[in-house]
Amino acid sequence: MVAFIAALDYSAFYVHVSRLAQHTVDMQKNKQVSLLIAETDDGRADPQTLARLSIRASAEFMENGEPGYAPVKKMYIETFPESEQLFQLADFGLWRIKPKGARYVAGFAKAFNLTPETLQKVSQK
Repeated sequence: MVAFIAALDYSAFYVHVSRLAQHTVDMQKNKQVSLLIAETDDGRADPQTLARLSIRASAEFMENGEPGYAPVKKMYIETFPESEQLFQLADFGLWRIKPKGARYVAGFAKAFNLTPETLQKVSQK
């Protein structure tokens, strides 16, 4: 489980993670990843009815100083102010998660496949 932010058009999602964590080690070995975003559990009897989005994606490490790094870092810190101190630690880095497709489950028997283009269209609403 990691905190994330999304590009305004949902063309990418960003995570700031430690290279010491197993999920980061896995991303370094295999750039094919999944990001699962789920509705907050409200204690209902059947958690399978919670809405969720499972994104198939590729992960790219962002180098400090590369184009786009500074605005993403700024947006990440604005969203998660406590993360600012983590940007000072050498083992933490930003990763760009680029969607290849997704599956949106809106509840029981309400599932939809989404393309990256559909995610971008949804972001405009």
